[in-house]
Amino acid sequence: MSDVAAPPASPTEQSAGEGPIERPGLHPPRRAGRSARMIGQVVVDLGLADAETVDRAVELARAQGRPTGQVLVEQGVLHHDQLARVVAERFGLDYVDLSVYDVDMGAANLLSVSAAKRYKAIPIGFAEDGSVLLAMADPTNVLTIDDVAMLSGRRVRPVAASIEDLDLLLARLSRMEESIEDIVEEEAEAESGPEALAEEGDRDALLDRILDREDAALAVVEHAQGGVQRGRLARAGRTGDEHGAIGLVDRRREPLQRGRGQSQ
Repeated sequence: MSDVAAPPASPTEQSAGEGPIERPGLHPPRRAGRSARMIGQVVVDLGLADAETVDRAVELARAQGRPTGQVLVEQGVLHHDQLARVVAERFGLDYVDLSVYDVDMGAANLLSVSAAKRYKAIPIGFAEDGSVLLAMADPTNVLTIDDVAMLSGRRVRPVAASIEDLDLLLARLSRMEESIEDIVEEEAEAESGPEALAEEGDRDALLDRILDREDAALAVVEHAQGGVQRGRLARAGRTGDEHGAIGLVDRRREPLQRGRGQSQ
């Protein structure tokens, strides 16, 4: 049996653990459950394009054997985030705006960055029942959902996200991972060879260097989520600097600072 969390049921059928989740950036579908409407119909119903424009895109998509949503994006009728919203509405799933949503790094760490890139999916939080909220470019991909459920050991509740937002967040999570790996390596060197480190220079100077690297890594973490919003603004020809801090490496500073005190 699959570990896929079922799409939201009607209000009378929803359990407390699988009901709508009210969080900034997480938007439930207007209609509960999978819709019989096609993508083009949803686009019109949401007021994102007129019926004539959508009909032309549908005809082109059929002639070329491509998804209607992809054609609408290529024609500039829809943006990637709008397409994600349409897909969510079509299948009765939540849509997440990653430029607003406060990503839970405890959830994100359930899946390695390399795996997240491969699946085009990032765990971003937890539902009330403990299932993982998985932001996906294709929330209908059951194979990906099952794989993530197996890797994380938890039930998975898919949510639709823009491919551009996912790529921006993945790039920043990757840089964060690399920065933290560098810090761990330097800490290992400092702990395993104090005499060797002394030959390189003053121990306090070395500790300062490691702490500086931690500051750099923390800056990457803090901008991992905010970078999604800045990336959108840059693509629109604007600038911005809104972000939510996500603390992850501060806990490493205390033992290093204690080490500095002991060395004096």
